[in-house]
Order: sequence, then C-alpha cells, then structure tokens
Amino acid sequence: MKKLALLAVAILFVLVAAPVQAQTFVTFEGMQANGEEVIPALYGQLDRPIDKSQGIFVWGLATEGWREALVSYYRNLRPWLQISGGIGIEKDDSPIRFGTSVWMGKGKLFSFLAMEHGGSGFWYSYTGTYRITNRLEAGIFSRRYFGTGPYASVAVVGKTSVWGTFCPKDQKVLLGIHQGF
Repeated sequence: MKKLALLAVAILFVLVAAPVQAQTFVTFEGMQANGEEVIPALYGQLDRPIDKSQGIFVWGLATEGWREALVSYYRNLRPWLQISGGIGIEKDDSPIRFGTSVWMGKGKLFSFLAMEHGGSGFWYSYTGTYRITNRLEAGIFSRRYFGTGPYASVAVVGKTSVWGTFCPKDQKVLLGIHQGF
C-alpha cells in the first residue's frame, strides 16, 4: 500500500511540475436533499499530455468522510472522442479503485461519462449538454447517489463557470463552481 501511495505522489509531483493544461480544473459543489444541510465536496484534476493524442491525469475528490484519488491514462481516438482508464485509492477497507471515462464532443453537443468501481462499490456520473451560447450550456445530469435531472452551466468570467442540477424524483439540488486553468 505504501508503494502505491508513493507512486501516486510521484506522478502527482510530475504533473504539478509540468505546465498547466486545458483539462486542469478544480470544482467546489454542494448538494442539498429535502431541505437538509448542504453537503460540500471539492474535486479537481491535473492533466499532463504526453503528445497531442494521449496523456496522464490525476483526479482527486474530498468530502466529509470520503477521500479518493485516481491516476489515469487517456487517449484521443478521434478529435471528438476521448477515453481514459486508471487506478487509485479511496477511503475504504479495500482501498483500490478503478476508473474509466468517455468524452464525446462535436459542434455544440458534449457528453461525458465517468465510472468507477472499488472497495466501496460502483459509481458513475454523466453530463450531456448542448451549448446554447458561448456562455450558456443546458442538458441532463445523472450521478449515482444523486439521481437524474436537468442541468445548466453559465460561464461567469474567463474559465470560471457556475452550474446546477435538480433531481425532481428525490428533491435534491446540486450546485457548483468550476474553475479551469
């Protein structure tokens, strides 16, 4: 386990020492269900391309009682299609976690699916959007433990955007602030 943690730290160091890339970001979000307390979460990604068609990224998430980090390899199969796969650790008795993702985008349509599996079980997140203007996107959002509902994102200034979604079935709201670098 210590070797895996040292490997993750070494890869993170390489990524941090490299120039910041287009897929590098940090997001803060808060979820509220049925009028209860807001549950905050912070996650981010550091991206280091190897060349124009492939690269490595480190993704991490922290929320109350939960932490995880993944190191992934990605490949652009087409200008509109990217896939990734990686391994990481999570706060669980069985800490090994695997993740994969698919991004597709063409014109004004974008779709992103991330899936993970590990000691704590299966998880997924999906966002599909249509770019209405240079600053406004609308679509659908679905995430395990949250539900499915409409989604909207507004670019505020530079690479900063605010977004939100609502799950009517479970009366949950999820709001976020996204900062790209």
